[in-house]
Amino acid sequence: MELKVLLPGRWRITSPLGKGSMSLTEEFLNGLAASFESSANGLIVMMEQHSEHGPDHFNTAQCHYVDQRDQIYEYIKGRLRLFWFEDEDRVVICMHGIIKKDQKTPRREIERAKRVKADYLRAKAQGSLIFIEEE
Repeated sequence: MELKVLLPGRWRITSPLGKGSMSLTEEFLNGLAASFESSANGLIVMMEQHSEHGPDHFNTAQCHYVDQRDQIYEYIKGRLRLFWFEDEDRVVICMHGIIKKDQKTPRREIERAKRVKADYLRAKAQGSLIFIEEE
């Protein structure tokens, strides 16, 4: 599995590569309508804060579990949600995001995040994680 390093701070913020050279996180953020620009920028600021200060920097209105058993979290900014999980050595893996339309997070989106985490853990166990850092 190839992971793009989005922010190389104390906590390394990464995202699996999607199509081409963009990560899943970049695909989500770049695909948003202009009306979500402020919230998208807020998600980027949250990733920057996480990179520098760690996960304890957030309150539950900004970040919380969407699946406690599998330890999948979401950053929250307006109607935007960005799923992520942590691994050892201060590695954070951000995944896809959604525009939340109602109170409950769609189960299929949580299942998708769980599949990405399972793929990551399988690749890690096989020693096939590749971290791509841009210059």
